[in-house]
Amino acid sequence: MNELSKQQKDNLRLQAESILNSVYSTAGESVFQLVDVDFKEDSIDFVLYLLNDTTFKVTVSYNRKIDKEYQPIFKEFYEEKIEHE
Repeated sequence: MNELSKQQKDNLRLQAESILNSVYSTAGESVFQLVDVDFKEDSIDFVLYLLNDTTFKVTVSYNRKIDKEYQPIFKEFYEEKIEHE
């Protein structure tokens, strides 16, 4: 992996946040909690739990390929989001 500049990493983190915001708006931000993210060949799966009396799991697939070189930055961003929720 080529070394990315701080600006490139910051830009990728903004892209990661934009994708996550899209997922939340689709799933219902006030009701769901992000618990896991799985990078697949042509998509990213976001695993969310509904927080109420009976918890259930929902997986939202974002059908966009993310370059393998950039996945570690996206993964780090999402892990931070999972830890702080």
